Amino acid sequence: MIAWPFANWRLIAAAGIFAVLAYGAWEINDRAYDRGYAARVTEETTATKERTNAANRADDAARRCAADPGCRLQNDGYRRD
Repeated sequence: MIAWPFANWRLIAAAGIFAVLAYGAWEINDRAYDRGYAARVTEETTATKERTNAANRADDAARRCAADPGCRLQNDGYRRD
C-alpha cells in the first residue's frame, strides 16, 4: 500500500499539475466575474445618483417657483389673461 504512490508518481504529478492549472483557471474566471460585477454596480450607482440629482433639481425649482408669487402666477395653467 505504501509503495503505490512511489510506483505511480507520474500519475500523482499529473494530477497535481492538473489541480494547479484548474485552480489558476478558476481564479482567473473569478477575478473576471468580480471586475464585471463591480463595473455593473458602479454603472448602476452612477445612474441612480444622476436620477436622484435630476429629481432634486426639479423639486428645488418647483419649490422656488411656488414660493415666488410672480413665478407662481406666471406658470398658473388656469389663468386666462
